[in-house]
Amino acid sequence: MSEMLLQSAQTAAQTGQLYEAVRLYHELLAAQPAHLQALYELGMIYFQATQYGEAEKAFGAAVSIDPNFVNAWCLLGIVLVKQKRAEEALQCFDRALTLKPDFLEGLINRATTLLDLGRHREGLEELDRVLALAPDNALSWNNRGNALLGLGRFREAVESYDKALSVFPDFPEARQNRLYALGELNREGPGFAEVLCAQGVEWMKRQRWVNALAAFDEALTLKPDYPEALAYRATTLREGVRHLFDECAPEFEQSMLNNLNYRGHLQVRELAETVWQGARSGLSIADLGCGTGLVGGQFRDWAAGGRLDGIDFAPRMIEEAKARGIYDNLVLSDLEPFLHEADETYDLLVTADTMIYISDLSNLFAGIARRLKPGGQFIFSLEAKHGEGYEETPKRRFRHSEAYLRQKAEEAGLRFVHIAPSTLRFETGTPVAGFTVAVQK
Repeated sequence: MSEMLLQSAQTAAQTGQLYEAVRLYHELLAAQPAHLQALYELGMIYFQATQYGEAEKAFGAAVSIDPNFVNAWCLLGIVLVKQKRAEEALQCFDRALTLKPDFLEGLINRATTLLDLGRHREGLEELDRVLALAPDNALSWNNRGNALLGLGRFREAVESYDKALSVFPDFPEARQNRLYALGELNREGPGFAEVLCAQGVEWMKRQRWVNALAAFDEALTLKPDYPEALAYRATTLREGVRHLFDECAPEFEQSMLNNLNYRGHLQVRELAETVWQGARSGLSIADLGCGTGLVGGQFRDWAAGGRLDGIDFAPRMIEEAKARGIYDNLVLSDLEPFLHEADETYDLLVTADTMIYISDLSNLFAGIARRLKPGGQFIFSLEAKHGEGYEETPKRRFRHSEAYLRQKAEEAGLRFVHIAPSTLRFETGTPVAGFTVAVQK
């Protein structure tokens, strides 16, 4: 009977029926509480399901029945590490290694736990034992580099990370750690900005946008005109925003309207009512940075009998806009490529609170001029800056001055029609100053 229950539990586990497997293992253990294989396999299911408390009970029961069960001691240690009980875990690894001194998994986990406790010298000794047994263990070479990093032995740390990468070239943690060690090694040297830039690129590859920006910003404090860092930083800002918009797309509109009291879409329509002198139906209109469709919804009536296109660079925003059902065409694209690469022209281009993610507007205005019909208008809102030029805000967006907007519009061959101060939204109860602007071809 017990053999049949064990086989049924194993089959259920292998086919992904984990609840059924757990039930069957418990049924077996109710009849035979000392069934070691059932306890071990039940502990494995709980461990894989991150139910560490239950896994601890199963492995603990196994080693109490058989104190020489090496694998169970090791897994009990790992479960204790997961529960932030590192000192207890070390005792389990020690017991496993007393029973089997060259037990690789026990040595690796003991070394990693020592590093987590900040005991770098002991961890280094343990990792040297591991690598004597398994010289091609990339993870242990990486951890050896971490131990040396913790001891301030940066050159040796780089050498260990190089060993890890020679075994496993696509090991992102080892690449990142190697760059950090190089940075510490060269902190006062002339090449430190380059190392920081390389660190930022590695963070970009892992989509860790905040870390990447920090690395590029530090590089630019050392070398303000460093072209690679400037270019990568701009890409990171854009990709970080794209990632953020994709994550928040389902809640974006309600958050903007209810939490930030956003009114940019209404302000663009109000200005259009004032400055647009042509027909108010059958127009070809493009909503640049359409998001979920707040601005496009304000111009659907003017596009009736014509066309209303939406353009956005975030795939999930495009999905939300599509569900709104107001656009004739939706395009997944950054704004500048869209403006410069396609041939259709429009009566009206509109956008609200999108240009705050672009620093230099020269290329955007040139694209606007290219895509407007003669007499067509571009109506937009953005954050306002006093004085000249543009600046980055503490929230990593951009403010533009009236003087700058006039200059860039004129350079693109566009005529300024109107500019008005506005409050775009509220952040922490504070109004965000903006401009609502119309220019004409």
